[in-house]
Amino acid sequence: MHHIATKLNISSTTVLRILHSYGNSVKPHYNWLPAVINMDEIKSTRDAKGAMSFVFMDGMKRQFTDILESRTIEDLTKYFKRYTKSARDRVQIIITDMNYTYPKLVETVFPNAIVITDRFHIVNNVVVGFNQTRIRIMKKFAPSNIKYKALKRYWKLLLKPNGKLDISVYRNFTNIHGLNTENSVVETLLGFNKELNHAYEALQAVMSSVRLRDNSRLRIVLDPSQEYPEEMEKHLASLRTNQSFIENALRYKYSNGPLEGTNNKLKVLKRVAYGFKSFLNFRLRIHLMFSVKKVPSRKAARH
Repeated sequence: MHHIATKLNISSTTVLRILHSYGNSVKPHYNWLPAVINMDEIKSTRDAKGAMSFVFMDGMKRQFTDILESRTIEDLTKYFKRYTKSARDRVQIIITDMNYTYPKLVETVFPNAIVITDRFHIVNNVVVGFNQTRIRIMKKFAPSNIKYKALKRYWKLLLKPNGKLDISVYRNFTNIHGLNTENSVVETLLGFNKELNHAYEALQAVMSSVRLRDNSRLRIVLDPSQEYPEEMEKHLASLRTNQSFIENALRYKYSNGPLEGTNNKLKVLKRVAYGFKSFLNFRLRIHLMFSVKKVPSRKAARH
């Protein structure tokens, strides 16, 4: 706003007044909601009601819809209850991360909707559990031990889908004896500890289930009778809690990717503006950012 004021030789207050004049044009229409809604959160402004703001978008058109200053279930229920019943009944799919709040909206606000857990967060959940297991096992060895160094150096190979590990090119790997392929390095690392091997099997099973959209394979790895390392079990337990939502993720094509991209743009906006004190100004600026269309240049128009 200071930049605009300087360029046009007007005061910042005038720019702010013009920004606020767009307030009526960004008011939501309470008689319509998209059939597919992406939901996520972003760090809010200083004066906002909550530390995190709620962001949602049209999952079909991939268009930003609105941002709310709080993400609590009470505030979200109150907001969405403003919409007509026919608008809320129209919502069929809600896509979210592993947040436990948003699925509760199905019980009270969107009776015809199903919940889909974003596939990235499914895989990331078990990756975190596996890394915690690897670090615990790695610390059983002295830092000078070759096993400690190998587990610390080649952790990325353990996270790589085992079908993509190279099996033909032999070369020297630091802290691994002799010539090896990526596949043989992973086999060597897993041979250090049975717990690590078991956690690796669970990680690869979840990753392949998501990649192949195979719910039957997922049910096998999430079977409570399986015994996994403590760190892995903690994260798999959260997947079991959301198992029906996760199976929906493997059944349908939708994901939270478009909204994650939108959130990145909002973070860039905050960084470029050196932060926002006012949530009202932040919200208006976001709506302007996504509603103003670029005008093609004369050169592009001629072509």
